[in-house]
Amino acid sequence: MDNKLVLISGSIATGKTTLVKELAKKFNKSIYIDTDIIKWFIQNGYVGEVEVENGIGTMEICLHQHSIAIECTCDIAYRFLNEGYNVFICDLVYTEEFEQKYNVLFNKVKTSNKYKILLTASFDEAKKRGLGNKFGMTDILMKKFISWFDKKSKDGWVIIDTDTLNLKQVFEKITKILN
Repeated sequence: MDNKLVLISGSIATGKTTLVKELAKKFNKSIYIDTDIIKWFIQNGYVGEVEVENGIGTMEICLHQHSIAIECTCDIAYRFLNEGYNVFICDLVYTEEFEQKYNVLFNKVKTSNKYKILLTASFDEAKKRGLGNKFGMTDILMKKFISWFDKKSKDGWVIIDTDTLNLKQVFEKITKILN
């Protein structure tokens, strides 16, 4: 099995979703999975980080729902990998538990082409890109997201600082890593 398993994580406004979609288009027989979309399957009772910040639900519920979504993402990824597909995943992997769930998938698959890529951006750059506003994030929550990734263990991750790069440059950098 020589197909690719790529997990892209990082703070907001780094281009995770756009990049996994473009990577899936570039490589033959590929899919992308956005774990947020799986979380959004919840129609009544969804609690994300923005909702917690706005006093709707608890962080415990948010983390539990995200954890379930990661398990579903891993199940889907495993099935497609076994059928010979390249799999590109984007997610906010900001807790040790979330990382452990992905590590189970990474340890289970037989391909040697496994990559965990962490995209970073400073608060000022994320703010300039304006995506926090799009998702209803306060400056406090944006700073919290960025700090989660600053504190995160970087072991086993390829780190790309996106502050001085546009999406095309980040895409080219990742493509070089994968080839």
